[in-house]
Amino acid sequence: MTKKSHKAFWSLLFCLFASEVYAQQSCDSAIPQFSKAIYEDHGDGTITEKHSKLTWMRCAVGQIWQNSVCKNEPHALTWTEAKRIAESINEGQVYFYNDWHMPSLKEIAMITDMQCKSPRINLIAFPGTPAASFWTSSTKLVEGPELKAFAMHFGDGGLVLASLENTHYVRFVRKAD
Repeated sequence: MTKKSHKAFWSLLFCLFASEVYAQQSCDSAIPQFSKAIYEDHGDGTITEKHSKLTWMRCAVGQIWQNSVCKNEPHALTWTEAKRIAESINEGQVYFYNDWHMPSLKEIAMITDMQCKSPRINLIAFPGTPAASFWTSSTKLVEGPELKAFAMHFGDGGLVLASLENTHYVRFVRKAD
């Protein structure tokens, strides 16, 4: 391998690797990605989807809402840790209310955007969301019997049934007033 072909090989390899890791979200451009007719932005890091009347935290646990974006990386948590954090937020009324919870399967499906890929979520409404799994409150007894919980993967993974000891991200929701 010549020096020139060696350099070209590594450049190509880097491009292939980088495109996988740093892939941009792609959406069907014919469908609007954010509409004030759909969402009400409260300006405090929460947003209400008007049809379902659910208020969502725009950032995942571990991120903070600052200057209209989610800063920092989300924290991967076990299902039990996620439940405890919801309880702690509610006790301290950190986000103004005391009824935040992990979303059910039905609730998280409402913010899944099948018109987009990597991640399958509206990044204007929910900036900084990784194409990864997010816990739901929905559980299922499986062989053993072992209690497992569902997680929604906003990449290509779809619905995942996971052990409660696995770690995933979480975003909390509440019913709007």
